[in-house]
Amino acid sequence: MEEPLASFLIKQPPLPSLKRGTAVAARTSFGQRGGQQAPVISRVAAVQVASAPAETVSGDAPARVHGHDADIPMVTIGLIAVLTLIFWAELNVASDFAAPLTPSRQAAQMLGAIDAKLVFGSGEWWRLFTAPLLHGGLSHLIGNCVVLGLIGFFLEPLVGPAWFGALFAIAAIGGDVGTISQGQANLLSLGASGAITGLLAAALVCAGRMRNDERRARMQKYAGRILIYATLPAYLSASALGGHTDYAAHVGGALFGGVAGFLVTLTWDRASGKPSFERFAWGVGGGFAILASLGFLLAVLGSGAHAKGAPLLIPYKEMPKDKYHAMAQSADLIARYPADPRSHYFRGLYFAEQNDMPSAAEELRKALAAEDANPDSASPELDRGIHMMLALIIRAEGDTDAAHAMAKESCAASPSSDELLQLLRRMKVCR
Repeated sequence: MEEPLASFLIKQPPLPSLKRGTAVAARTSFGQRGGQQAPVISRVAAVQVASAPAETVSGDAPARVHGHDADIPMVTIGLIAVLTLIFWAELNVASDFAAPLTPSRQAAQMLGAIDAKLVFGSGEWWRLFTAPLLHGGLSHLIGNCVVLGLIGFFLEPLVGPAWFGALFAIAAIGGDVGTISQGQANLLSLGASGAITGLLAAALVCAGRMRNDERRARMQKYAGRILIYATLPAYLSASALGGHTDYAAHVGGALFGGVAGFLVTLTWDRASGKPSFERFAWGVGGGFAILASLGFLLAVLGSGAHAKGAPLLIPYKEMPKDKYHAMAQSADLIARYPADPRSHYFRGLYFAEQNDMPSAAEELRKALAAEDANPDSASPELDRGIHMMLALIIRAEGDTDAAHAMAKESCAASPSSDELLQLLRRMKVCR
């Protein structure tokens, strides 16, 4: 080995952040998974769109053609205002934060982020409607609103306000389905990017109905480019589904939005240049808004019960600023927060620094036990780090097979740039 195991264990693992989120992790700024006390998957499209809005507004707007090209996208503006207002409410209601302007995982759960265990195990169906309207942080909100405003500028005048709102609602549910379909027990997700990727897919499908060729080409260009960045990572990397961006929500939203967009084109009224069944569309969008409002009310009324049953975790304001302070405070943290796996993780680092590998292994196993007892207290990032560190200690003791079994899932889910993963590969633990 190139350096002593104790030295490597102390130097490499970052101080774990238990932020989906965004979810709740961030979704570049368009979507995010993140939360301080276990990743909240934030639905974020992770795209570079900085130049797109500027290009969109840099020239004169296209002249009004066939009655819709210059319409003001009032529903788009309203949605941006509503998402901003809800985020402001999050900051005022949240009792704990993972970072400045970033509600913690526990706060996100109480506010209505989607958690499959609560949706199906506790009958909290309303999370399907509240999660797409929540955000894990300010950059998460801004990124989603920028893309929403961009695509709304093109799509809403084309399909009309009623169908634009309905497509947003349908795609939001699709994003929820994508999140739940992952089957990850500890997954907590929030964010509007599932709904927004659905609008992007619908824009591509409906583009053929746009009579202004220049405007149609621009809408296809922006929608297609952003949609690729928002969904392609889900197919290219197994680790994408274990990170902070909820790519599965993007894929689900895109599928629902694309299919809904196709059905909308079948109802097109050539005379008016708009889709038919406007009342039905208003019903879909309005129904989603009513159920989301009811959901937020239920979230507020039920937050006390969630807080009472939640394990006592290290608050953001008491988190050590780096791993060295964490090791120094580890005994005190275990005394005050024994149910938090991070307390035992920090204590394991302390013993590793003392070259007391048996005690370090014992604390890491206690961290895994704390995760099992309170699944919502852990993040995939922390869980991988614990398993991989424990595998290194087991390997150093000479049991290669047991080390491989301990690290197998973490090896598959970790980014290839992870230095801990690279060391495990050199030691033939990750095969």
